[in-house]
Amino acid sequence: MISLQGDESTCKQTKDANGASCEWCTVGTSDLCLNSDQVQIAEQVGASCGDDSLEVEDPYDPSCIMISLQGDEAMCKQTKDADGASCEWCSVGTTELCLNGDQAQIAEQIGGSCGDDTLEVEDPYDPSCIAVTMNGDESSCKQTKDADGASCEWCTVGSTELCLNSDQAQIAEQIGGSCDSSQSNQGLLSAFF
Repeated sequence: MISLQGDESTCKQTKDANGASCEWCTVGTSDLCLNSDQVQIAEQVGASCGDDSLEVEDPYDPSCIMISLQGDEAMCKQTKDADGASCEWCSVGTTELCLNGDQAQIAEQIGGSCGDDTLEVEDPYDPSCIAVTMNGDESSCKQTKDADGASCEWCTVGSTELCLNSDQAQIAEQIGGSCDSSQSNQGLLSAFF
């Protein structure tokens, strides 16, 4: 990477340590010569790089995120960012935010969902299955349906046996538990291997 004394033409002639051409980027008011990895990072924060200079929104533009403090999804969708583009309503973990296009792309890269691509998921707080744990056993669990009508799963977490819905079972498996679905998948795999 050179940028202390170079210009755009010098940058385009420069190769990085792997022999790949460098790209000239504009980040805010600074011009930089970057390798391809650095370009990807710079573009996420609003840089314009190479010959395909795109007009990129400013990820630091507070226009949309300010709505998160005082508004809701409807207000977010009516709001425009500094470039006049519509804001997007996003869910990141348990937090809902109003973001501009670049911020929404970054949120999606870390597992958030934005706009109309939100998934319909079961309620992990649905007590239908866990209630069976109090008075039931594995067979009564398997006969029970959650609030969405899906079968409950029998899970073992540590030394505790629980009746859980599929979302709760996925969480249990992430912390080392084993549930009907994972056991049946393991049984299926062991039949072939």
